[in-house]
Amino acid sequence: MQSLLETIQENKKSRRFNRSVHHIPGMVDSIVSQYPRLSGYDWQVTRGDPRMNKGRGHLEFYHPDETSNPVPGKPTISIFDKDLGNLRHQNPKQTQQMVFGDMLHYLPHVDPEFGAMREQYRQSLTPEQQGVDRRAYQRGVEEYGENRPFDKWMDVSRLDAHLRGYLSPDQNNEWAGSYTPEQVNLLDSMRDLLKKPVEDKAR
Repeated sequence: MQSLLETIQENKKSRRFNRSVHHIPGMVDSIVSQYPRLSGYDWQVTRGDPRMNKGRGHLEFYHPDETSNPVPGKPTISIFDKDLGNLRHQNPKQTQQMVFGDMLHYLPHVDPEFGAMREQYRQSLTPEQQGVDRRAYQRGVEEYGENRPFDKWMDVSRLDAHLRGYLSPDQNNEWAGSYTPEQVNLLDSMRDLLKKPVEDKAR
């Protein structure tokens, strides 16, 4: 359990980072226009502080309640790659595709229907896919210092990578051919759900 002193120090650290937050306005506008299901959450996109980039990735999603969130209380995506953080970058659609993929991290927490479909996808994983996930986790432990239990890593990181690989593929489309026909149908349904107007959200 975290001590009171550790909590205070962590909160001070978060406030120190907040003083230099650089917002990137307009980054999610076209995404929300294409996928209205993502509207209404006051998304924040910022240029990331390199000191916060523990995973050494291009982007990082922060839940509103995370103490390390540079914009506490709001779902936030920090972009650590300076080129990607520039809307005038030679491929802004690529950047927005990556941001869209990270926005999917938050939706299961606030959209029960999307969360249920995500769980349905989890239950559809084949033994072969589970084996690939286990090997990916082991590489993370050995090469990148991954220290979360497998189940936590799977729920927080890997499962969403499965979804992003189809709904928001990168330029290399590394997940192509990785899905069963049942999963493709489910992922297409998830995409259709994301396109539903806000008023159609399940209550």
